[in-house]
Amino acid sequence: MLSDKQLNFYKWFNIFMEKELYLNCGESQLFKTHRRFLRYICDTFDIRTIAADFDLTMMTMHSGGFIDPQSDRGRLFLKSLSREFNILGAVAMEIGLSINVVTFSDPKLIPSEKIETNISGKSMINLCLQNSNAQFKVSDYYCFYPRLWQERSEYSNLGLDAPMPPFKAFHLRKVCENENLSADQVLFIDDDLYNCANALKDGYVVLHVNGRSGYSINGLSVDFYKDYL
Repeated sequence: MLSDKQLNFYKWFNIFMEKELYLNCGESQLFKTHRRFLRYICDTFDIRTIAADFDLTMMTMHSGGFIDPQSDRGRLFLKSLSREFNILGAVAMEIGLSINVVTFSDPKLIPSEKIETNISGKSMINLCLQNSNAQFKVSDYYCFYPRLWQERSEYSNLGLDAPMPPFKAFHLRKVCENENLSADQVLFIDDDLYNCANALKDGYVVLHVNGRSGYSINGLSVDFYKDYL
């Protein structure tokens, strides 16, 4: 069941998209649309931070969890920040919204034989933002692949008393703790419907990124909210 805020966001966002769908052509218009969007959700829904997935959300490609920044594919990935996410981030900074990255790209994923040449997590994110000329800064990074945090000896180091859930409940809870916010003050953006649905159940305001080419405002969806009406 949706909260009143989630339900009102769902209704408003569908109306907003009907009005904006065919307007977002040039960069100037995209900035205007994102300003209207973010200012409205701040003022009306009290959204105070954006928690964004990394692969296929902030970025238009998928890292596979880690990259070799010197390889051809790695160099290509480093410059694959979504143009529209860059605009979203720039506008967020302009109006005082923080951006947190919540990702499964975990440094523990890097095989031991590649540890000297490959990067993941915060290091990979920062290098991507630098190489993609990002117009925003990240407030914090939550880079955990749940399957690697199932043993007590591992998850207890994070303050967990049970294995990490197989979605982003831990990541988002840490965002709330560190930003001193409630779940419904966080806008969560992800391309994975499973992550989106579970975040919605936990009380977050959620947008799903359709397709496999990263964030674009015309590619956002709240259709999955219908399952919880």
